[in-house]
Amino acid sequence: MSLAAFVRSAAKKQASEAILRERQLRLSQRDFDAFHAAIHEPFRPAPPLEEALQRARSQVRRV
Repeated sequence: MSLAAFVRSAAKKQASEAILRERQLRLSQRDFDAFHAAIHEPFRPAPPLEEALQRARSQVRRV
């Protein structure tokens, strides 16, 4: 194997590992439980968003 091929191979391996690390999400059991609970509950907008939605509904007229 030439030096260039070795360097290219090592760079590709490191790049693949870096991409894999960025795609994985590691959570503690406590954080996983909180995340799991959050995505399985129905969406409830925060009060400021609910207020903004109410204002928008009162100002926008559908035809």
